[in-house]
Amino acid sequence: MTHSFEQDAQYAPQTSGGQKSPQRSSANKKKRHKKQRVRTHTSPQVPLTYTNVLKQFIACSRCSTLLAGYRLLHGAAPLEQAIANQQDGWLTLQWDKQTRELLHKIYDVRIEGDSIYLDMSCEECQRRFSYKEKADGSLGETFQVDLKL
Repeated sequence: MTHSFEQDAQYAPQTSGGQKSPQRSSANKKKRHKKQRVRTHTSPQVPLTYTNVLKQFIACSRCSTLLAGYRLLHGAAPLEQAIANQQDGWLTLQWDKQTRELLHKIYDVRIEGDSIYLDMSCEECQRRFSYKEKADGSLGETFQVDLKL
């Protein structure tokens, strides 16, 4: 492709009459402010069924092992009830010695029985886990797992 004088003249500023060079309109000169996107906790509305939640955990080897181990230790019924009772994308599971040992074996995090607070995330998928003791200072009975839907 060759460059011609006519192409140069089209974009060169004109000093005398004749055709004007292409310019931006005043509307295009104004800065456009991008509307900030608000991110919600859940993506597309996926029905929260036992099977769909299991599919969300399969993507990560550690988190899927946690869910399978929890199901073996506590049974499928408490897990199904936790899925049905989830709030704001958090799965509330039972907090006991078996669950603490399961977290220790899978995520290599030592959690003492009298811990007052735990907030961690999976190294592979960044799924969050949260536990805190009750307001009266007694041990909490549950901990929360981010569903990441």
